[in-house]
Amino acid sequence: MYILRKAGDVIKGKALTFIKDKKKDQTRTRKDGKEEVFVKGNLRRSMDIMKFRRAKNSVYVGPKIYKKDNLQVYGLNKRTAKPYYAHMVEYGTRHSAPNPFMSTGFRAGKNEAMGIINKGITRIAKAYAKKNKRS
Repeated sequence: MYILRKAGDVIKGKALTFIKDKKKDQTRTRKDGKEEVFVKGNLRRSMDIMKFRRAKNSVYVGPKIYKKDNLQVYGLNKRTAKPYYAHMVEYGTRHSAPNPFMSTGFRAGKNEAMGIINKGITRIAKAYAKKNKRS
């Protein structure tokens, strides 16, 4: 898992370079009349490397969502970042063009990540062979 997290960190770093954040904070008026402020950089702040319980030998790189008291709390370390729109940025909508940050980040970092995985597996295999070497 250490090796996969290290490789995932490379993919995360490359994906972050392709996220185009807004220059200033955005506001939205809710149905009850209150204004809500969206801080610039929410998508960037919510990116994380995660391991899911059922996925034994894999990691997920992308925006993280926490559930707390049946409410969704978005972002890394339970900040108030709201990356619910990550798929809209990646694939676009009928109102906006796609800005593929994850797919281009993956393509840019895939060779470096595979190099890290190959080195790690080679190191583990050599250590295992050395430990189990018969005299």
